Amino acid sequence: MVVILTARRQLDRIRKRFREIRETDFFNSACAHEIEMLLRKGEGTERNKGTLPKLSPRDYRGKTWVTRPGPAIDRVGSAWLIRKFIEARARLVFS
Repeated sequence: MVVILTARRQLDRIRKRFREIRETDFFNSACAHEIEMLLRKGEGTERNKGTLPKLSPRDYRGKTWVTRPGPAIDRVGSAWLIRKFIEARARLVFS
């Protein structure tokens, strides 16, 4: 939650500073339009936070899972997670 508040404050500061600069932009910079669009996109992302679609393990069953060569702890752990939470008989390939 603290990270979200910090990011929101930073975005507010950026918006404020952008408006100040825009007031003195006598040349109507094309970059300013791009920045406006990015700020609007950031506002939309802020509003839509928490509305990500729920993923279903069923969507990932019957797949072949490929990882880097040489089973190390991270790759073995990934295999365990896949077999534990997605598909007990998952096919794993260490390429």
